[in-house]
Amino acid sequence: MGPGPAVSRHPEPPAFENDGIEDRQVVRAALRQVPRRQQAVLVLRFFYDLPVEQVAAALGCTTGTVKSQTARGLATLRRLLGERELAGYSTTN
Repeated sequence: MGPGPAVSRHPEPPAFENDGIEDRQVVRAALRQVPRRQQAVLVLRFFYDLPVEQVAAALGCTTGTVKSQTARGLATLRRLLGERELAGYSTTN
């Protein structure tokens, strides 16, 4: 029996058309800069589309913690993505 399937550290979102590939790359790069706990909450909530209650159960915390970590993580992403736009960042640079 061979080894099981490789487990990715960062799950792949569902495949999309070629539209938005650069946007996804930028969001992923920003997401890697978010604190781990917030990153986990954002991935479970938005990549896996899990409800707050399931995320709380998976992470062993309260729903209030999930909500606050979601808000903080989104604020961090907005700040990082805003800095990218202000700096004229491009994934080709």
